[in-house]
Amino acid sequence: MTGASAPVVLTVSGNAGDSIKVELTELASVTDWSKLDVSVSDPSVTFTRRTNSLYFKGSVAGDYQIIIGYDGSPVRSFVLTIN
Repeated sequence: MTGASAPVVLTVSGNAGDSIKVELTELASVTDWSKLDVSVSDPSVTFTRRTNSLYFKGSVAGDYQIIIGYDGSPVRSFVLTIN
């Protein structure tokens, strides 16, 4: 999956060290989360998942491309800005 296949639809921002919630309403009915693919442009940004929400945490200020896919298809792409 490349950045060109999933258009950037929004910017999500938060402070370094904070947990930043992104709800995946597109995947509300998903039960097999093993097919979820989350691509983060930098290892200083980590994430965890709870049900259909992702929680991102960045340790270094900057803009990071996030691409979310499911079962080989792009679902959402956005820029995560860490202040």
